[in-house]
Amino acid sequence: MGWMKNLAIKAAKETGKLLLENFRTSMGRKIIEERQHDLKIRMDTIAEDNIVRMIKDSGMPCMILSEETGLINLGGDEYKWVVDPLDGTVNYVNGVAHFCVSIALEKKGKVILGVVYDPVKDELFLAEDGKSAWLNGKKIRVSRESELGDAIVVTDTGRSEKTIRMFLKVYKKLVFSVNKTRIMGSGALDLCYTAVGRFDANVYLESNPWDVAAGGLIVKEAGGKITRLNGEAWNHYFPDMVCTNNLLHEKMLNIIRG
Repeated sequence: MGWMKNLAIKAAKETGKLLLENFRTSMGRKIIEERQHDLKIRMDTIAEDNIVRMIKDSGMPCMILSEETGLINLGGDEYKWVVDPLDGTVNYVNGVAHFCVSIALEKKGKVILGVVYDPVKDELFLAEDGKSAWLNGKKIRVSRESELGDAIVVTDTGRSEKTIRMFLKVYKKLVFSVNKTRIMGSGALDLCYTAVGRFDANVYLESNPWDVAAGGLIVKEAGGKITRLNGEAWNHYFPDMVCTNNLLHEKMLNIIRG
């Protein structure tokens, strides 16, 4: 595991450096494709190419699931890298300094490693299954907030019309029950902010595996809890999630169910 962890860290940091060098430049603003409530930019593909190249160069038999390309088969199915080379593309292209590189590693379907790197703040969040969570080498824990009325909750509207309409119903319940809500635009980084106690909870109705695989493990290893909106068991292939510091979890579920 040691060399795979080092590979993920190196890939995240080198890719983050590329993103930072092109942030707020003409290259960083170069749009390839506009999508509904989203877009694809040249730096998405440059960042992905860099990570894929580094994994290929390692010689590791594995799969890679990445946002831009989809599934890449490198001759092995025991391990799968789940990669978002630039999480927070809309923020990035508009010069908003809230984006990251997210890299997770599955073994036989279970996430065993998560790395999320914020190149602007030079913050590297890391977790290994069963080995706690860390920020720049220091152990982190979720917040101790137990009162819903004092909680800060981060969320996102989703992209499809159906999801946005559902989000508005959920948001009406949340906004009158918690202290503050935030929409930050980078699910992977937002989860890490809950892991380190900057936020108290996250609610997402429409996420992708590459958005939440690494951040989800980091939250869990920092003492947090994640379920689906209906309270059932969650994994990163489900689109919906409620993530909390554990103390607030049942209260959050009750609000959403209500």
